Amino acid sequence: ASSIAFGFGGFVATVALALIVFVYANQSFDNYFRSFLALVPEVQRETVKAYMREIDTNLQDFLKGLVTVIAIVSIISTVAYSIIGVPFALVIGLLAGICNAIPTFGPFIGGGFAYIAMLMGLAAGDFGLTDFFVRCAFVLGTILGIQTIDNSLISPKIMSDAVDVDPLLIMFAVMVGAAVLGFWGVLLAIPIIVVIKSVIAVTNSRTKL
Repeated sequence: ASSIAFGFGGFVATVALALIVFVYANQSFDNYFRSFLALVPEVQRETVKAYMREIDTNLQDFLKGLVTVIAIVSIISTVAYSIIGVPFALVIGLLAGICNAIPTFGPFIGGGFAYIAMLMGLAAGDFGLTDFFVRCAFVLGTILGIQTIDNSLISPKIMSDAVDVDPLLIMFAVMVGAAVLGFWGVLLAIPIIVVIKSVIAVTNSRTKL
């Protein structure tokens, strides 16, 4: 169980690091923005500035929506796991929220931590074998229930308001990203869609002028 825990821990650490890098890069956008504009010919600077400002605005909206979803899923998961009696419910709930940032596969990855905690509890003698299987069944129900609520209510509402992208397009982008780049493709699928949407929006607005 410990080797599995370390494996999952490394995976989540990678996800968390990617999110931290994304946040830092987003907050440092103005510095990169000014440096990049200095390299652009003056006649094209206004056009480039319009594209980059639109991308920056939409990525910030995406990030705010993502953090909101993570917070909501973390709270729901923590409460549910506490009721079930999963060891380290607060930590497991937070990990479930972070993993939920990974489209499609995240809830199942986050649920894996709950089962690892259950195995640790069983090994420590916190509950018997029958109780273990009963709690595992409730954990599975919780994972499926939270995923259903998130997919049907939480994420569509929050993320559609944040980035204004069709959920079917997001799902397609995630599938293509997974096929082409694996884990990183899944993680970067939505930001790439946001960038493409921003470019199209600015192009259309400037064409109408």
